[in-house]
Amino acid sequence: MHFERSAVQTFFEHKLGCQNPERFVEHIDALISLKLSLNDSNVLADKIQEDIQGQFERSVLTLLQALVDISNGNFLWSAVKLYYSIFYALRVELHLKGLSIIRCNKVFTTSGATGLAVSRFNNKTAKGDHGIAIALATKHLSAVDILQGASIESINVYLWMKNLREIVQYKMRRPPELTGFNPFFPVSQMDIEDQVSMYLADDEPYFCFDPDYAALAIPIKRLQLTSRSVKASGISLSADFKKSAQILTERSQAGKLLKQLF
Repeated sequence: MHFERSAVQTFFEHKLGCQNPERFVEHIDALISLKLSLNDSNVLADKIQEDIQGQFERSVLTLLQALVDISNGNFLWSAVKLYYSIFYALRVELHLKGLSIIRCNKVFTTSGATGLAVSRFNNKTAKGDHGIAIALATKHLSAVDILQGASIESINVYLWMKNLREIVQYKMRRPPELTGFNPFFPVSQMDIEDQVSMYLADDEPYFCFDPDYAALAIPIKRLQLTSRSVKASGISLSADFKKSAQILTERSQAGKLLKQLF
């Protein structure tokens, strides 16, 4: 089975001469003391861009797939996909903020600048890639993230979406489609295209903090904001990715979303 780790993670493994990723922990002292030269920084900048492109592609395609699922009445996997779309978008924002994640038994971040290569991320409550990404976003992005300007049911919006994903995927005895549980505003009352348009136009945003709408409003708004960040960075998107997004957009009836993305 072919498995690719992040380009940033791989850069540091190779830089420190680690041939077996499972033994990277043996290089932790070298990682902590590592200093990046100008050439290192330039190479790492390209690796960070690779990861941004990959995470953004995942965020877009995952969300579009979820919209198709919702239209077809599939609420379990659509909720899971929408959460993952947010997770990928947050990873993009963290990269752009100079917080690319490296795992070496403990969690480190790098900006890719010359000098000391990494900083230790200390958070005893954050667990797993998802918890770490949300914790970093809460600590470093809250001042510029409109989605962290309020809470939903007294919970951070990203944790609220994470909880929703865990409910439908792990905590329900039967699939939500068989129990009448629908976390989304009913498409029978407003179709997907109109909902997407409404959430995109919601600059306040109001719907992201209303539990009747939030399950779709939050990922739509997060992706809209992250798309603006990617555009501002000047990172180009591949033709094959745009083609895949166009196909899914036609199936999901989310034409206005695609215009926001590209």
